[in-house]
Amino acid sequence: MIPDMTVLAPKDGNELEAMLSWSLTYDKPLAIRYPKGYGSNRPCGEVTYGQWEVCRKANSNVYVLAVGGRALEAAEAVENVNILHAGFVKPLDEARLDSLNRAGNLLITVEDNALYGGFGQAVLAYLNGKGLSAEVRTLGYSDAFLDDYAVDHSLQSAGISAEGIRAVIKNFDNSMQ
Repeated sequence: MIPDMTVLAPKDGNELEAMLSWSLTYDKPLAIRYPKGYGSNRPCGEVTYGQWEVCRKANSNVYVLAVGGRALEAAEAVENVNILHAGFVKPLDEARLDSLNRAGNLLITVEDNALYGGFGQAVLAYLNGKGLSAEVRTLGYSDAFLDDYAVDHSLQSAGISAEGIRAVIKNFDNSMQ
């Protein structure tokens, strides 16, 4: 909650390196969130302040906004969804959110982070302020200490998985009928 704070969450080691290099030219408060390890490294383009990366375009009204590599891997395992990597957690890519805020769209935020005070809540607050048209669902950790040290188990129990994303989509589809 620091004014003018920028928060980054790279998807892999290559993007972490690019974000670190970019951060050397940035003169305001900045934090970079990253896990102990990454599953894979992908080619990384230029870091552009406040812009999210489109990872997959699908013929679908479902948009997964993934923060970090683990969330992105979960999203990529789900078929027929649009995927955006939100490497900039703060500031939000407001132009992108404005374009997605349409009736009939489902936005699913997926973050390897706590829900309370996290990315999903920031997305909801922004869209509520603009007049929420899209449906928004958030996946992340509850406000509790994790009781195990197995990362995979923690991700699964928080719904940060392909199965968790599919369950949100199924519930959305059922509510639309």
